Order: sequence, then structure tokens, then C-alpha cells
Amino acid sequence: MAVRASLGAGGGRLVRQLLTESAILAALGAVGGVMLARLGVAMLHAIRPTDLHRLESVAIDLRVLGFTLVAAVLCTLVAGFLPAWHTARIAPGTYLKTRGSTRSGGRSRAALVVAEVALSVVLLAGAGLLIRTFGELQRMPLGFEPDQVLTVTATQPSRTREERQAYEADLVRAATSVPGVVAAGIVFPLPMNGVYERSAEYAVDGRQVDPAGWTTVYYRTVSPTYFDAMGLELRRGRHFTEQDENYEVPVVILDERLARREYPGLDPLGRTFWVRGMEGDTLQAEIVGVVEHAPQWDHRDQRPTMYFPRTFYQSHEVSVVAKVAGDPALVAPMLSESVRAADPAFPSDLVPMSQYVTDRLARSRFVLILMQIFGALALGLSAVGLYGVLSYSVRGRTKELGLRRALGAEGSALTESVVREGLRLAVVGIGVGLVGALGVGRALRAQLFEVSAADPWALAVTTAVVLTVAAAASLLPALRAASVDPVVALQEE
Repeated sequence: MAVRASLGAGGGRLVRQLLTESAILAALGAVGGVMLARLGVAMLHAIRPTDLHRLESVAIDLRVLGFTLVAAVLCTLVAGFLPAWHTARIAPGTYLKTRGSTRSGGRSRAALVVAEVALSVVLLAGAGLLIRTFGELQRMPLGFEPDQVLTVTATQPSRTREERQAYEADLVRAATSVPGVVAAGIVFPLPMNGVYERSAEYAVDGRQVDPAGWTTVYYRTVSPTYFDAMGLELRRGRHFTEQDENYEVPVVILDERLARREYPGLDPLGRTFWVRGMEGDTLQAEIVGVVEHAPQWDHRDQRPTMYFPRTFYQSHEVSVVAKVAGDPALVAPMLSESVRAADPAFPSDLVPMSQYVTDRLARSRFVLILMQIFGALALGLSAVGLYGVLSYSVRGRTKELGLRRALGAEGSALTESVVREGLRLAVVGIGVGLVGALGVGRALRAQLFEVSAADPWALAVTTAVVLTVAAAASLLPALRAASVDPVVALQEE
């Protein structure tokens, strides 16, 4: 550039040349970005949760292509015009005297690397928080063993209480008659199916007349054998019986979370529970048992549950749950045939309870995968940026490095100095990124579970990963610096 300027090339020609070079690179990058975007859209459709229906309409359209065009033009202007403007400000003689060894613009390049490293730290820290959350969700006790429970749900016609009671008893008998089925029961709604979130209000003892005393919790209507089928442990009291099904005396079973909340240190058995909101009526039920807590909506769900006999609510759906011994895949065909024999209109497709549990984790897994992808891309960009800055720096320091080698400097010392420079930029970027990571943690708080927004494990692993990548990106320029031939370097200068 200095030679061309000294031979009469004006600033406009220099700017046009750099803009042309930048435009070619930006166009290639835009085309590559669109191709990656097509793959990304296909991946989104492949991994999206079933309950995120709006993602079905996600596609590359003219607005996306227009945004890509604008981004490419802006990259062309920024990457081409600013260096040209900087070059035009300095007299050609300055460059000719230094013979290309000038290190001008180093601060701006270093600032860009710091920004790239900071961005990668923010995204990787967010991914780390979600990884920790996902692990905690998977370890969350469900109160039942989903891998050993098969379910099937059907819509049933309106029946009288006696007809429904006899019909559901036939279904339970048909299911329990299958070899390999340990226990079977009826429930509505099926827990963790992602469809129903049935709630009702309750009040304890004499607070039923105080509107402020009512509290909302989940409720389930279950057959007497449901808890055995799901493997929910009875903490105290008893299960429902056929006499409870006859609706002679309203009874209720609480989960242990609700019992501890309302009767801390006390025995809740025999106490009065006022309930309203199931069928619009208010009923007074006696507590007859306490069972293990099980989340009803998803793994994060901490809301307690109260259970009532099936006859307390006329549900339009009925779900059969069967606990099996051995391989559920071998028991499923026989179980399907048995329930169809009891009711030919009953569905034959059984769904493992583990499928519902997995589906409830799908949204968290989806967000986690996206954060991991974005974090990996940002980390790759920061590694490329760091490598580019250090490589450019080494090329600009050829004379200096050659002199140092001629004066006896060891190649390992030169390698160490370049790596140290790269790590210095990385450390600054990490410091800035950790501040941003705290903000991302607070923004992700609704997605986190049993994990702090400033989780030290996630931040420590993120720091270690970024430092490792920064050291690797610095190594190749550092080795090039160590291999500089002092004779060749001095001859070039």
C-alpha cells in the first residue's frame, strides 16, 4: 500500500481495493452462513420438543436473506473501509522505513479478540448452567420407576358412577391378569403427560369460611391399586379401599410434601380437609393416608398433590398404568391384547411412562443444545481471532525475533512470550465475560433448577475450557516465532 501510494495511487483507489477484497470475503462468508443456516433449520426441526409448535414455521425466508445481505455489506464496510482510512492517514514514508514491520492497529485487534473471548465465556457459562440444571433434573427423584411402568389412555363415554366403577374394575383385572404385570391401577389425569394440569383448592380444619385460607394444589383421582402400580410408597395411614369408592365418606390421601406443609410435626391422619373446585362443590374429606411425593407436571414441579377415589370426579379420560417385571417391551403386546379384550374400543398402543418423563425434559434439552452450539461457535470464533492476532503479531516482529535469536535467545523463550501474550488477552476477555456470565445466569434463572445463577462449577469449567483453547490457538504462532531463522530475518529487513 505504501509503495502504491508513493507511486501516485490516491486514497480512493486504496479504499476501493480493500473494499473489493473485503466484499469477496464477506460474500463467501454470507453464502457459507446461509448453507449452515439451512442445516441449522433442519436440525431445529429434528430436535425440537413436540410442545413447541411455532417452530414448525421456522424457515429461511426473504427477511433472513435480506438480513444476511445487510450483514455482509456492513462487514464489507467495516473490514474494508476502516483499515483503508487508517492507512491513508499515515505517510507512505513511515511504512517504507519500517518495511512492513509496523504494529499499528494492535490495540483494536486485541480489543476484538477480548470481545470474542468474552462472548464465548458468556455463552459457554450459560451452557454450563444448563448442563448442571439438566443433570439435576435427571437426578430428581420422581417417586416412581418410569422404565417399569406402561400406560394407556382412552376417552370414555359418560357413564353412571356404578357403570364407571365396574368398567374400570374390569380394566384393572384385565391388566393384572397379564403375566409380568405386578400391579395395575387407574388414574386421571396421568402424571407428567404434558396435557392436563388439574388443580383444586383446599383449606384445613376450620378455615373453610376464610377466602384467604384456600390454597391451590394438584389433585388426582385414582383407583385403590394406583399407588402400588406406580410404586409410590405409603408413608403412613392406608390406601383407598372399595368402601371409599362407594363414596360413603369422602376421604383424601395427601402427598408427604403437603402433609409436612400443613401439619409440621403432627399426625395428619383423621383430620379434616376442605376441598373445592373439582366439580364446583365443596366437600369435607377425612385424611386417611400420606404417600411419597411425585411431580405431576414436570421435573421442576414442587407443587403438592392430593388424591381422591375415582368416583369423586367424572373424568372423560381414563388411564391404565401397569407396573411390570422384566422387559416392558415383552409385556406390552400381551397387556394391549388383554385390555382390548375387556373393551374392544380401548386403544392398543401402550406408552412407557419413561416416554412422558423424557418428553418433559425435551424443552430443557432443546435450550441446552442450542446454548452448547452457540457457545462452541463463539469459542471457535475467539480461537480463530486469537490465532489471527498472534500470527499477525509474529509476522510483524520478524526482525525483532531474528535479533533476539541472533543474540542467543532460546526458541522456548520466544514460544513462551507469544503464548503469554495470547493468554494475557484471553484472561482479560475471561474477566469481562465472567461479568456478562453473571447477567446471563440471572436471565436464565427461570430455566435453572437447583443451580445458582453464579454456579462456581460452571464458571470454573468455562474458564478452564477457554484458557485451554486460547493456549492451543497461541501455540502455532508461538512455534513459528521459535523457528525464525535469524539470518533470514535479518536479510529480509
